[in-house]
Amino acid sequence: MNATRSLRAVVVASPQDARTSLSEALEALDGVEVVGDAADPKEAAILSARLHPDLVVVAMSPSDEEGAWALPPLLGVAPGARVILTLLEEWTERRAAKGYDLREIIEVLREARAADDRDGHSRRREATLSMLAHDILTPTTAVVGVADLLLRYWDRFEAEERRQGVANIAEVGRDLASLVRGVVRAAAADAGSLVGDREPVELAELLDEAVGGIRRIAPSHTVELEVGEPVPKLWVDRIRVQEAVLNFLTNAVKYSPEGTTVRVVAIPHEHEVTITVIDQGPGIDPKDHGKLFKKFSRLHPEDTSGHGLGLYLVKAIVEAHGGRVWVEGQVGAGSTFGMALPATGRTTGTGRRADRS
Repeated sequence: MNATRSLRAVVVASPQDARTSLSEALEALDGVEVVGDAADPKEAAILSARLHPDLVVVAMSPSDEEGAWALPPLLGVAPGARVILTLLEEWTERRAAKGYDLREIIEVLREARAADDRDGHSRRREATLSMLAHDILTPTTAVVGVADLLLRYWDRFEAEERRQGVANIAEVGRDLASLVRGVVRAAAADAGSLVGDREPVELAELLDEAVGGIRRIAPSHTVELEVGEPVPKLWVDRIRVQEAVLNFLTNAVKYSPEGTTVRVVAIPHEHEVTITVIDQGPGIDPKDHGKLFKKFSRLHPEDTSGHGLGLYLVKAIVEAHGGRVWVEGQVGAGSTFGMALPATGRTTGTGRRADRS
């Protein structure tokens, strides 16, 4: 496996000390990250539908009939994941000996994943259809798996487990809807029809609305807005430009620690206005800046919280208006995402700083 991508593992064992012991053994291996743990396979099935692990390690007793019935659905809920069964006593009674050696199995999985990355990852980046199929089929399989698990074994689940299973189905469904909307917009961008009718827009009002929306959903961050003087009007598709600004803001609060400040700065120039969103997050290596605005591009392949379309759409929106986008920053020094849009040449009002929140 390449050095930047770890195998994501879920650990399954009934006693807490066994889960701890197994997790420690896995994380001691190079290139393995334990992303979750569960007390039994049915709980692991619901967890895996949300986390999409590469590996599920199940520590079971030979007499554990209650856990064994949930193993087949677990295989369906975690498409592409490898499931390893190990004896529970190896992680409780004989923890010092660690009789069940995971190292060789992990090495085989690592080599298989590396082959997948070499042979398939680059092709998915170049073949939109293949990448799209992957992003749709994985959550779809998870939805079907969890739904089938609930239908077949409804009476064996506690009320809270049923609620969590249904909640996971709803969450994945929303994610799929978001993906489809993004793909439709990307297709519109490719066809040159993403941006609609344009109108004269007060920049300060547009940014006020965007910042106000982010403050409501991210109260843990301070968001500052500064618009330079004189405030220009822009001749733009208001909805699409606000969508682009919101994308920058959403990423800023998503990747910045709670309690930090996100600044939005708009500066008018002779023929354009620049809008920058400055965060106090971990920053991005300059060698990765060129990847950010490409379709289906993720800096971290294991990050399943997005589909790699947001910044691509920002670029498409801004360039359709005759503008440009960029990113600046270093690792450990935060990031600055910027866009420049042509101004109409008409101005109104004065520069202002919005209230901080």
